[in-house]
Amino acid sequence: MRLLPLALLALILVACGTDTKVSASSPSANSQVTNEARARSIASDEPDVSEFVINSNEINESSGLARSHRRPDLLWTHNDSGGETAVYAMTTAGSLVASVRLNGLAIINLDWEDMTSFTLEGKPYLLVGDIGDNNAFRPTLTYYLFEEPEIDPNAPGPQRLVADVLAAYTVRLPDAPRDIESLAVDGQTQTAYMISKRDAEPMLYSFSLARPAPLMLQAPQLATNLGKINIPRAPADYPLAPETFNCVTTMDISANGLAAYVGTLSHGYRYVRHPEQTWQEAFAAVPQSISLPAYSQIEAGAFAAERDDAIFITSENLPGRLARLRFY
Repeated sequence: MRLLPLALLALILVACGTDTKVSASSPSANSQVTNEARARSIASDEPDVSEFVINSNEINESSGLARSHRRPDLLWTHNDSGGETAVYAMTTAGSLVASVRLNGLAIINLDWEDMTSFTLEGKPYLLVGDIGDNNAFRPTLTYYLFEEPEIDPNAPGPQRLVADVLAAYTVRLPDAPRDIESLAVDGQTQTAYMISKRDAEPMLYSFSLARPAPLMLQAPQLATNLGKINIPRAPADYPLAPETFNCVTTMDISANGLAAYVGTLSHGYRYVRHPEQTWQEAFAAVPQSISLPAYSQIEAGAFAAERDDAIFITSENLPGRLARLRFY
């Protein structure tokens, strides 16, 4: 894997502050065909890294990522702060197949930073976190829960759908406001997890999804501080700004509930949980580590469907980049 080149420093320094948008034209039809062909070949030869281009400018600042629990060839994403209150379904090769507007009272995208997927009693759900707080001033964070929409595989083009928000969770951190950009759910325990972004020693928090309330009717729930996680910090001779190495921008829990992914702008980490362990114990262990591709602003990551050793990541700026990587 390549280290981040110095030429990208100006682009990625903003990752711990205000994001930068770069415009670009849509990729050609030829690149879409190449993407799909490369995706089909993954199952046979499974390279360490497979790279794609997202074929839609609607996904212009991919800030969160989740695998589909309805179709193994689909991923869900959303745009960053100020974007539409919508999520987007794309293939695992980066082709847009649907945009889904969230329907409910007072839903806004103040700073959507991550999303995750899980199943409960056989039904697939998506949870979006309006949690970004660059200046650490928000008294509460908001999470929107909705059932994963069904996508027609025979539709001639991208579908335009609406999903009703089933519940909104309002959460308050126990110590002080913090910038958070990561979100994962353990469906077996109905517990959501998040990791602080800017702390010198990132902190793990959790809150319960067991008793959702209708929109606007829920008192803030107090999250639990589970302590710091074990994650490498930038070495003294790291050639770029330490924030590009240290800032946690995404997380996920595998479908089998035995692995967690934590991503920064430059590295990905895989934590293994034994069945008898808590996640607090799992995050205290030394993780596996891989270097990420040299994209600008990698702020989203999720496990591949039914895998706990392969992840997808996206970059924010246009043209959007998508990559599939393996841990060993």
